[in-house]
Amino acid sequence: MIVLLGLVLIGGGAVGAAAELPIYQVRVAENLARLSISVCRSVDMPHRFALEDTKHARALRNVTYGARRLGARRGRVKVPAAEPGCLSYDFEISRVWEERRASVLRMGSDLLASPAAWLLAPVDEVPFEVHFALPSGVQVSAPWQPLDDALRRYRVEPSPTGWQPIVAFGRFEQFPIELPGGRLDVAVLDGQPRADVAQVRDWVEAAARHVTLAYGSFPVPRAQVVIVPVVGLDAWGGRGTEDAVPFARVLRRGGIAAQFFVNQIAPLDSYLSDWTATHEFSHMLLPYVSQSDAWLSEGFASYYQNVLRARAGVLTEEVAWRKLHEGFSPGTPRRLSGHPRRIRSLPRSQHDHAYVLEWCRDRATRRCGTARTLWGRAESGYRAAATPGLLPAVEPHLVGNGTIRPIG
Repeated sequence: MIVLLGLVLIGGGAVGAAAELPIYQVRVAENLARLSISVCRSVDMPHRFALEDTKHARALRNVTYGARRLGARRGRVKVPAAEPGCLSYDFEISRVWEERRASVLRMGSDLLASPAAWLLAPVDEVPFEVHFALPSGVQVSAPWQPLDDALRRYRVEPSPTGWQPIVAFGRFEQFPIELPGGRLDVAVLDGQPRADVAQVRDWVEAAARHVTLAYGSFPVPRAQVVIVPVVGLDAWGGRGTEDAVPFARVLRRGGIAAQFFVNQIAPLDSYLSDWTATHEFSHMLLPYVSQSDAWLSEGFASYYQNVLRARAGVLTEEVAWRKLHEGFSPGTPRRLSGHPRRIRSLPRSQHDHAYVLEWCRDRATRRCGTARTLWGRAESGYRAAATPGLLPAVEPHLVGNGTIRPIG
């Protein structure tokens, strides 16, 4: 059984141009090895399509428009604009998956495959839908806006560039976590050994509820969460597995998502005491911030990872402020060279601060000057006073020259 990805018209085109919307229908192969794709369009719809991640173009097969065979040079396809019809192609995932390639990653019996690798999306930025038809027992996890409770139909809106979105296929565990003002759809991928799903649920929900303490509700209405076990994963090589969560990131392309690489054999207490999930969910308190201004988003999340855990009672106020102080410790960047590898050797509490100032090293720009000022004033007691956007969040906790008010 294969995956069919089809682009059709809402209502068969009977409603008028304003109601027409590309819809991708996706069927997944039983062995997760192939996608077969058919894209139908009218003359008013996009006629140029492309893979965002062009290095996977070699996996495109049998590209046709009606009865006409087409080429797909460098992952780009152009069909006759004035001729309505259907663009069809196969994508042979088995040709490109490997444990060391980020956009197509085999996780035991499951698969992570970024749409940038397999989706011939319209070059013109237009909204479209993706509908999945799956073999029995196979699930899909995607970052886009769901259109049904079964999580098989999604709407995709144009969104900022950044790290590629991730879509997971497989027979993994998936469950929702309802929060004030929002919901998480959590997928726990295969691992050797498998992760304890109940433990993952408790940890993710606890961290997400920490973030509701900032403004009373979760900052986004829906987020995809993908849990990737790394113990036993050859590509990981055992790096960082002394931590419960060796690495995590927030992705915003196509929708809000968080990806956590976890040590699945760590005990629950080590997850609950880890700051990473609270930090990543705190990023969602801000809108998209470009990589060039990472000092702002990382500083913001680093502040809240400690303040919110203190409000939740995970940390005492004294410990929370001490951790902020450690993260803001002066001189850290001067000990660094070869970012980001050397940063990993630092205590994890200093990673974000080190990243910010190492990024700014040798860059004589206003934003880097502001970043240095932000951390410098934080160290001297005026935490975040250099940044008006952060000041309202910090100011209630300061009296005079840095005397700390209660965090709660």
